[in-house]
Amino acid sequence: NGNTTNGTERMRIDSAGNVTAATNCSFAATRAAQVTQVTGDGTAYTIVYNSETFDKGSDYDGSTTFTAPVTGVYQLSGQVYLQDCTSSHTTRTLGIVTSNRTYNIAREGSASDASNNVILNGTVLADMDASDTATLVVTVTSGTKTVDVAGGIGGGFQGRLVQ
Repeated sequence: NGNTTNGTERMRIDSAGNVTAATNCSFAATRAAQVTQVTGDGTAYTIVYNSETFDKGSDYDGSTTFTAPVTGVYQLSGQVYLQDCTSSHTTRTLGIVTSNRTYNIAREGSASDASNNVILNGTVLADMDASDTATLVVTVTSGTKTVDVAGGIGGGFQGRLVQ
């Protein structure tokens, strides 16, 4: 009893003790198309992930920003596939920027593969208050603004309420 509100299921506990909270917020988004020359000169680029895989609770704006519906701890993850990084680009950083703080979740020096591509990814547990926001930001330094964010492969932004 107490697992529904106005006929909407809120929680289910099966015979094995598995708990499903049907309305707990969670989201996953990717980008379909490449965006070119967004960083490389130290510009902090807020990554647009405009293709939602799912968005339980409608807390992701469909572009760049997740807004926490309630105060809690959130697991936030991000991945970005960078193209056209050169040997002059000395630092590549992926960060999750929340209203409370910035989490640098991935950082790489100047090494890259033969095609000048780099994948950065990471996860953080973030304390967020209701209405706090989170975005995914990439910064590449010490060169010119030639770095692209790939579309369709190797990238995404995901999150969920943990507690």
